[in-house]
Formats: sequence, structure tokens, C-alpha cells
Amino acid sequence: MIYTYKKSFTDTETTYELCEEKMTIKNPDYLMTIAYDQIKCVRLRYNYSRSKNNEFFCRIILREGKSIEFSNKYYSGFAKFYDQSEEFNKFVKRLHQNLVTYKKNIVFIGGITNRGYFTKFALIFLIIIGLTILLYSLIGTFGIILPLIFLGRVFYYFHRNKPIIYEPGKVPERLLPSYE
Repeated sequence: MIYTYKKSFTDTETTYELCEEKMTIKNPDYLMTIAYDQIKCVRLRYNYSRSKNNEFFCRIILREGKSIEFSNKYYSGFAKFYDQSEEFNKFVKRLHQNLVTYKKNIVFIGGITNRGYFTKFALIFLIIIGLTILLYSLIGTFGIILPLIFLGRVFYYFHRNKPIIYEPGKVPERLLPSYE
């Protein structure tokens, strides 16, 4: 199975290919072959961004310390990203299927780190409280409503990125993009 990804204008298109025992990564600058037993960790996470709505990442961390990361958004022009959610889901699920036999030696993690999760939660909580107090003092009761509008996006982000360790045969749906 093959998946192509381009992160930004400065990056070249990279092709990821899954085989029975290994993964191959190709672009004009290099060719890398990774045996599945060299993989230490697979992390799936969601990223909120206005320019790349509904962006999901898969990070593969190797035993030697290097990491490879790709997402479901393909750079196609200035501030334009092509949504590859269907292809991304199929590729990530196939990767997990190929890694099932190596699961004793690989950690499968979803979301952001515990430290990052609670730090972001505390920071956003303080910002929303501060914003509510400020707006209430400036414009009254209506000032309470505005921060509540942001809470929907905040809860969505935290729901998608809640830290979890999962089995490779049971990838949580909240860690994969939905597509139509």
C-alpha cells in the first residue's frame, strides 16, 4: 500500500510504502527502509488549525531515536491543502495490521502526552476564565456568551487528543479523521 504526503511548500513529496516486513520512505532526496522491528512507538493525534481543519497525524518513532510524521493534509498550493482522509485512514490501519505481530515491542499511543494535555487544559481554562471576566466587565451578560462559543472547539480538541494506549488491532476512531 502506498501513501503520498507533502507537508509544505519547502518540502518535497514523500511516498510511504508498506510491505510485509518493512516500510519504505522515498522522496527525491533520500530512500529509507525501515524494518518493522525497528519501530519503537506509533502515535496518532489530532491537530487543530484554522488553515488545515480536521488534521490528524501519525508519528512513527524508531528505536534509534529518529521519527517520521505524516498527516492527512497534502500541501497543494499557497494556504491550500488537499484532504486525504480516506487514504490516510486506510494507510494507518494497514500499518497497524502489519505491526500486530510486533506489538510486544511497540507502544501504540493516541493523543498528546499527559503533560501536554494537562498543561494545555490548564492554560486554556485560565484564558477562558480571564476572557469571560474581561468581557463581562466590558459588555455585561453578553460577555459570558462569547467565551462559551469557543468551548465547543476546545472540548472537541481535548476529546480527540486525550492520552490513551491502545492495541494495534483496535485503533480508536477518535484518532482517525472522518471523511465523506
